[in-house]
Amino acid sequence: MIRSKCIVLLLSAPLILIFSGAASATLSGPVYDNTGEDNVAEILNDLLGTTYTLSNVNTTGGVAERVDDDLDILWIDGSGDVIFTAMWWGDQNPGDDSHTFGYRSGGSNTEVFDSDLINLWDNVSVIWPITPHKMYAERSSVFAYSDPAMNTAQNNGETDRMISFDVSGRDISDPYGDDDFTANDRAYLLFFDTGSDRDYQDLVVLAENVEPVPEPGTLLLLGSGLAGLGGFARLKLRRRKKV
Repeated sequence: MIRSKCIVLLLSAPLILIFSGAASATLSGPVYDNTGEDNVAEILNDLLGTTYTLSNVNTTGGVAERVDDDLDILWIDGSGDVIFTAMWWGDQNPGDDSHTFGYRSGGSNTEVFDSDLINLWDNVSVIWPITPHKMYAERSSVFAYSDPAMNTAQNNGETDRMISFDVSGRDISDPYGDDDFTANDRAYLLFFDTGSDRDYQDLVVLAENVEPVPEPGTLLLLGSGLAGLGGFARLKLRRRKKV
């Protein structure tokens, strides 16, 4: 049975201008392969039908199209409703019910889904305001934010708990059934590490109609008097349909 729900939120939306500029490629330390668990490369291969290795995953851009770690902290609405799809959660606990996923804006978190209430391959549609957002995953009160400055250090001191890959326009294979589909032209796979082993496969989310933006130093916020103006956010859960 497909569960569905609709939530409407009012969010403030100050005006922004984004100035793009060249940035040097930056990666956190290497993604690890933990024995007995599918690693990031293997999950990408399952979803994309590729033959990536961890060496590909640990390279900015390249065949795996990993996003520079300095450029996946903040995200904006790329075009239309933002769509988040639950793709994977840690295979040590298949069907694990303990993850939540959401975004942070204006100093507060908004939960998009709870893995206790949805199935893998379910997705949630969100109408974002114009302001940039940070992504997060949570498990057992441990938060993994897209912004390393907000995270507690893992056991090796690394604070980057999310990595991302550009999969715009790519065919996505359903490893759990036959609900294959094609991602839209602004699509990214987000890999979170809510533990401390740096395997980045505790929760994987597909984000569509989004764009990463430069760090706050390259953003100019305008119109502070417009703080009272808002955009409406609508969350609607639905099942991916085969195409």
